Amino acid sequence: MSAEVIALVNYYARNAFSRHVQTVCNEVLKKRAAPDATLLFWRAFGMLQEGALNEAIKELQAVEARGDAHLSLPVKLALLHAHQQARAIDEEEVARLRGEVDLEEQNAPERARMTAALLLWHLGDAPRARMHAARLLSLQPQSVPALTLVGWLELGEAAEPDATAAAAASGGSSFDEALAACAAKKDLEALMGKAALHAQRGQHREALEALNQVIVLYAWFLPALVEKFLVLVATGDWEQAVETAQRVLSQDAHNIEALRLSAAFLLSQEGRCPLAADRVSDLAAALERQEPQNARLYYRVARPLARLAGRHAGVLQLTLSLVDRACRLAPARPEYAAEYAYQQMLLGDLAGATTTLKRAAALEEGSQEVLQRQIKCQILAGQLDEAETQLDFIAEIQASIDRTPEMALNAAALAWHKRHSREEAVAQLDEAVELHMAQLGKARARAHRAASNRRKPRPRPGGGAAGRRRRPRAWGMAHGAREEPAAATHPPPARVAGASLGGVLCAPQPRDAPRDCKGVPPALRRRSGGGGPGVAGRRRPLEGDQAAHPPRRAGAGRRGEAGGAGEGGGGAPPPAAAASRSLHHPVSAPFRGTQTPGLLEAQLLLARSRYLGGEFDEALRCCVACAKARAPRCARTRDGWRPPSPGR
Repeated sequence: MSAEVIALVNYYARNAFSRHVQTVCNEVLKKRAAPDATLLFWRAFGMLQEGALNEAIKELQAVEARGDAHLSLPVKLALLHAHQQARAIDEEEVARLRGEVDLEEQNAPERARMTAALLLWHLGDAPRARMHAARLLSLQPQSVPALTLVGWLELGEAAEPDATAAAAASGGSSFDEALAACAAKKDLEALMGKAALHAQRGQHREALEALNQVIVLYAWFLPALVEKFLVLVATGDWEQAVETAQRVLSQDAHNIEALRLSAAFLLSQEGRCPLAADRVSDLAAALERQEPQNARLYYRVARPLARLAGRHAGVLQLTLSLVDRACRLAPARPEYAAEYAYQQMLLGDLAGATTTLKRAAALEEGSQEVLQRQIKCQILAGQLDEAETQLDFIAEIQASIDRTPEMALNAAALAWHKRHSREEAVAQLDEAVELHMAQLGKARARAHRAASNRRKPRPRPGGGAAGRRRRPRAWGMAHGAREEPAAATHPPPARVAGASLGGVLCAPQPRDAPRDCKGVPPALRRRSGGGGPGVAGRRRPLEGDQAAHPPRRAGAGRRGEAGGAGEGGGGAPPPAAAASRSLHHPVSAPFRGTQTPGLLEAQLLLARSRYLGGEFDEALRCCVACAKARAPRCARTRDGWRPPSPGR
């Protein structure tokens, strides 16, 4: 079995595409005159990961009967895992296999040890995989497969939430050693690992360079193009990302990742929901064709698209069907049922969501995700007393679980709808934002820490403010031009441009940005528009109630005018301004609008935010952009302008 085929199997196994693993093995077996035992083993592994335990055990026993010493240890490890995953565990068979594994591990051949290390890595047993790789390196210090595997293991350790600074910085040297040990052509798996390392650290330019090398050296390796457009999305370059995805679709019309990107682009950047619904339908057909038994993938695909749909019923019905498939494939997973209920809430089916959540609660008592959805559903249904009881219960057990942004958001909604307490609602919203940014910041901090430890400090050209790098501006509907992102000191999170709070995507906050207006020097406060203090260059976020916060008059609050609330005015700011300062955070309507220009809900929030902030020209531009996006698209022909076809 060639190293290129192993790299393809490893890629699909890493991304939990179990049916793809089987397909690769079947396609290669068709071209072989005699069946390759290693291919048969990895095909059985794909069956095992897909949940077909009986078929996998039969296949593994057939491979074991061939008597190949290079597969004896990995086959016994796979059989042991399969029997441990069965509903009715055969304890005698498990004990027998454990004894045989202990004996095999002492004197296993090098190829058997390498295959066993790869198997253990894909099964999630990283310590034992590292043990086998270390034994191989003690015998062959320049073994490229062993060095590459160690690099992937280090990469996984650096991505853990509790990873230390040393663990985050140590990864990557093994990939360099593997590439240096290559005789002529650079190793495919080592190059992909190098690209993944740079992407994890936020070094997107270096990641693209490594991926371009793979594309040049291994033009047939389609996953390199897939990883390339994912890195391009992380940089905000949607135009090149979509072009690369189209290149993938031209070679594989059923590529799941390319169809996912296309649907996300149509929803978040262009707001073309009917066309996006067609693309999601194609995506569902591709899933049915290529990964029909992958419940986790169905769930992972449907979740972000539902939040980008802007409550479009056509898109939500399709994503709901994907989650329903995940629930039927894995009926014991409460998080799948909770997601199904959440999408029912987005469609307005509160009664159905309540029934679904009751079933989800019976699957796992005390599931935090189910409790969050139950409270949200009760608030939407007007059952405020029941929702408050649930929140009190959560507060009692809060010491044992981490408080989530969704819980704080539910508390804010309850404070507003039941007690009509603006101050309490604003405080809870602030907490939700802080928790949300903390979750995003953990991954960014790990990537930045690893990159900083590996990068030498460079002097700024010219010094002072002139030498500082600008933060790249997002590509938004209301902004025609887009700047190329510089080599940012604070790298954006890989693959994730934002996260959902209240159904709208939020952008990551720069690490050095102020949290609010307290303690900001007057020179940094915004002086144009509506007069209230604000951070320079940032927009005023949306207040919760327009009636309680009427817009200011055009000339109110300017410096030098009588009764103004500007700098040096001396008077206390009104409640609306205080609430605006409390909610003044980079995760606000302006950032949501620029990160998702195609999501009209975010654009309307952006327009309203700027209107309340006194920036009437900017608000008008956003409204015009929304109107253009909502208007039907016409095509120009020889006879004039032709109206759009149905569905567009």
